[in-house]
Amino acid sequence: MGLSVTASLLGVHVSTGVGTAVTAVAAVVFISLVTGTVRAPMFDDVPAWSMMTMGVLALGSAADTNLGWAGTHAATWIIGSAAALVVFAVQCTRLVRRKVSAVFPGVLPLVTPMVAATNAAQLGHPLPGSVFFFASLLTALPAFARVYNSAGRRPAGGEPVLVGGDLPGRHLQPGHPHTGRRHRGGVD
Repeated sequence: MGLSVTASLLGVHVSTGVGTAVTAVAAVVFISLVTGTVRAPMFDDVPAWSMMTMGVLALGSAADTNLGWAGTHAATWIIGSAAALVVFAVQCTRLVRRKVSAVFPGVLPLVTPMVAATNAAQLGHPLPGSVFFFASLLTALPAFARVYNSAGRRPAGGEPVLVGGDLPGRHLQPGHPHTGRRHRGGVD
């Protein structure tokens, strides 16, 4: 997805030739990911599938932006949107059943309809785009709130629990639990 978005931006703001070259690289990466996925699919990894659907959608948009391939954009929108709906529905079901822990990757599948909405707007389909947009907005915001709420709770000891580790340099503060001792600012 990142390469495809970069390709679209380069095509618009730098030159179509540069955007086309990056679109070609994105297509090669996509094809290699698809062939690897076909060999060993992991159907339980819903966040990974959501990234794949967003990549399909972004690649179609880049192909249209840089090469004028509106048909490719429409085809990838249909395929990517259908896959996004499947991934979205599976993850919504898992969230309702509390089978997804409160971590950021667990919310990623709920954002995939937003990418489909963006492509719908580019292709001039306001109704499905609006449905995708509001479906994503109404589910992802509460899910993100759940993640932030669980990440921001303070354990009995007092320090907030942070997702992804501790703040840089926090261990240098006096009395930090990872140092095991008190010291006077700075490094001992």
